[in-house]
Amino acid sequence: MDISPIKPVSLSSVQAVLSSKQISSQDKAQYIRSNRSAIKQLCETEVVITGKDFQNIMKNRPLQRFRPLKNSFTKRGDKILLAVALGIKPEEVDDYVDDYCDNIIIENQADINKMNAERLNKIRAYVYRHGTKEQVVEMLKSELTRAKDKLQVLYQTLEYDTGGVADYFTRPIHRMDNTTLINLYDVIDTHLDAMEKAGSLSAKERDETSQWALVRIYRIQNNSKLIRDYKALQELT
Repeated sequence: MDISPIKPVSLSSVQAVLSSKQISSQDKAQYIRSNRSAIKQLCETEVVITGKDFQNIMKNRPLQRFRPLKNSFTKRGDKILLAVALGIKPEEVDDYVDDYCDNIIIENQADINKMNAERLNKIRAYVYRHGTKEQVVEMLKSELTRAKDKLQVLYQTLEYDTGGVADYFTRPIHRMDNTTLINLYDVIDTHLDAMEKAGSLSAKERDETSQWALVRIYRIQNNSKLIRDYKALQELT
């Protein structure tokens, strides 16, 4: 790779040079020296992390079952990343997420501007990894309230490996209790009822989807119970 025509117009172009296996360490050092002022300005400029960026970062920082110590360090890093993405201090993250989840539902969807959607996407990724069960319920309520295609959101979040509700309950520390099961189903059933009344679903489709969601949540609960029981068995042996 010829680095002479490369200009540090963005952090990604600098990253491309430094991560390249085709450029020698000496040439990389020369590149940094030659573009010192531009790189300094880039690094001093506030980095804007979009909601999509943050979700991709979280996807590349997977949590592991039965590794609470490792996950606690990952959570600490995730909190710092979220603080940067939101433009707040790391120690303010917990209160910020609490306040946001307490006020997350916006009745008039026209009031949801791009900034709100971006902010919510960042918090969504964090809540489905480290939030409380109550926050997860509120986040699902918010997602269904905002979504143009509510069924797509529902089908996706109740499947594994999507960074949604199902994935949240794969960790032993996030055991789904009966109260959470009831609350999740109530959120879903309420939205399906509204879709039927609006003519988006037939009565038959509404009932079939509601039953599917109930079965899906029940299976997620049982899976989380098995995971927790397996962890307890490991601790005894």
